[in-house]
Amino acid sequence: MHPAAAVVVRKGGFLSALVHGIFGTIIVVLICGTVAGLYGLNVVDRHLGQMSTGVLAALPEWQKLLPPSVAEAISDRRAPEYRTSVGVEARFVPGDSADERGTIVLEVVNNGSETVSLLSLRVVAEDSKQVPRHQESLFAATPVAFDHNWPGPLLAGTTRRIAVPVWDARRRELKPIVEISDLRITVPRSDVVALPAPPASRTEHAAATREVEPAAAPPAEADDS
Repeated sequence: MHPAAAVVVRKGGFLSALVHGIFGTIIVVLICGTVAGLYGLNVVDRHLGQMSTGVLAALPEWQKLLPPSVAEAISDRRAPEYRTSVGVEARFVPGDSADERGTIVLEVVNNGSETVSLLSLRVVAEDSKQVPRHQESLFAATPVAFDHNWPGPLLAGTTRRIAVPVWDARRRELKPIVEISDLRITVPRSDVVALPAPPASRTEHAAATREVEPAAAPPAEADDS
C-alpha cells in the first residue's frame, strides 16, 4: 500500500486577511479608475474635436467683420519658399574703445512682391576659431509694430536695418552668421477660404434622417366585390 499524500492546510490569521483585503480593494479601485479615466478622455476628445472644428469653420467669417488692419495682421501663412526673396546681410562693427560694446548691423531687404508679416532670425557671432561667442534670436518683421522688439511688417521692396549689441568688447574680431528660423507672409482677405462645416453629431444626423424619410403609405383597402 502506498501511503496517502499529506495535505497541509495553512490557516491565515487576522493580519493576513486584512492585508489581502486592502490590496484587493486597491487593485479594484485602480481598475475602475483606469476605465473611468479612459471613458472620460474619450468623451472630452469627442466634444473638443467638434468644438474646435466649429471654431475653425467660423474663423474666416469673423475675420471679415474685423477692421482691415487687424484682419490683415492675423491673416498670414507660413511661406518658407519666400526666403529666396528676402536678403539678409550682417556685419560686425567693433567699439571705438576697449570699454565700448560692439554692434552687429543687420540689413534685411524684401526683394519680392509680398508683405512679410513675420521674420524670425537667429544671429550667431563666431571668433576666428569658429567658436560661437554671442547668439541671439530676434524678429526682423512682426504682424504689428509695437516697441523696438516688434518693428512691424516688412513691405515689398523695402530695406530694414537692425542693430544687435554685443556686450563683450574684448572680442573685436567676430563673424556674424544669420539664420532665418521662421517666415510668414500676409494673405489678402479675399484669399481667405472658408473651412468646411463641422460634421453633424449622431443626434442631429438621426433627426435629419427621420425628417427626410417619407411617411409610410396606408394599407390598401380590400375589395369586397
